[in-house]
Amino acid sequence: MENLFKKLVTFFNELSSNGLIELHEESLFPQEFNLTERFLQKYQKKISDEAGIEFNDDDIRILGLTSLSIKWNNKFIPKVKENINGGTSFLIYNSLCGIQDEWLKENPLNHPQKLVENLYSFNDSEMRKHMSQRGRGCFYREYAKWPLDIYFFDEGIRIKMNISLEDYVQALIDSCAVSYWQYFYVDIDEIINQNQEMLLRDGILINNPIEDKDLDNPRLKYLINELEIITKNLPILFPEKDFSYHQDRLEQIKKKAKPYLL
Repeated sequence: MENLFKKLVTFFNELSSNGLIELHEESLFPQEFNLTERFLQKYQKKISDEAGIEFNDDDIRILGLTSLSIKWNNKFIPKVKENINGGTSFLIYNSLCGIQDEWLKENPLNHPQKLVENLYSFNDSEMRKHMSQRGRGCFYREYAKWPLDIYFFDEGIRIKMNISLEDYVQALIDSCAVSYWQYFYVDIDEIINQNQEMLLRDGILINNPIEDKDLDNPRLKYLINELEIITKNLPILFPEKDFSYHQDRLEQIKKKAKPYLL
């Protein structure tokens, strides 16, 4: 856990020193994740009582992630034509023991019946700082189970991420916490399957088949366009980082999606 926190400290410092982005004032990052023993013991017991999860003395320190809040936007520079933003805020205790958000129960399109029947089990584990109703990482809560499965939630789409929390945080760092970075790490077939019957119109997702030629902005096409904007601009805003994985992944998504966009 200590190694994870050190990586996040380094990441936050990199954002703070990047002159190409604006780090918003509400961004908060303690240089040390100091959690008192009294605090840890209190929440160790609460999580045990309410969630049935028995954290050891090291794992309980994961609550320190809740101290993190990041929100950034690109500054105006000629090379970047689009607005790019990112950020994160972890809600670890709430995701384990808090009350579920009602909007997470909305419109469960194309999901297995088990998930439809158990939507109450979804909750926030990590959320964006921009338009927070979209682009969240969610735990699928099960009593007395840890680690929990992580899903990516984006307005009606819930895709299971076969990833540990530690790897999730590492992927977030590798992606500079850019909005919708999770799309580069979820199963491509699931992206296509869950987007085929969804259309973005006037900022609202509606259920329509992607093959409908009368629809001028199918959801899958819109998504690929957004990912292209991300992969084009991240190397400009963060020139010291390697985004070859994201670029390769986008090409894989485009190749698989091509038959649906003809």
